[in-house]
Amino acid sequence: ALRLELLNSDSLWLLAEVHRLGGDTEERWFLGLRYPPQVSVADVCKMIAKSYLTRQQAKEGVHWLQKVQHYLPSDARVVDAINRLMRPGGFADTQVAIDLLEQRIASKNT
Repeated sequence: ALRLELLNSDSLWLLAEVHRLGGDTEERWFLGLRYPPQVSVADVCKMIAKSYLTRQQAKEGVHWLQKVQHYLPSDARVVDAINRLMRPGGFADTQVAIDLLEQRIASKNT
């Protein structure tokens, strides 16, 4: 039996590329996807951003990180990753940006 992950990063990246290369100017296709209630729009955007960054496509990664920031403005990790990538020469730091996104939020007690 075929079993698919709830959020498959390669599939989401492929959908994003199809829409980007097809000239989709509205870029709201991801809002029509059906995913479980525990998955937010920001989660989907972050997964797409990380998929682009993994492929060294920093410009597109920043574009999707900006969408994450729109849907989840309180996530400082996203701001840090965008700032890292937007520095001169920052597009070479895609792995650093991914690492920033994957950091756990530090507890106030630690």
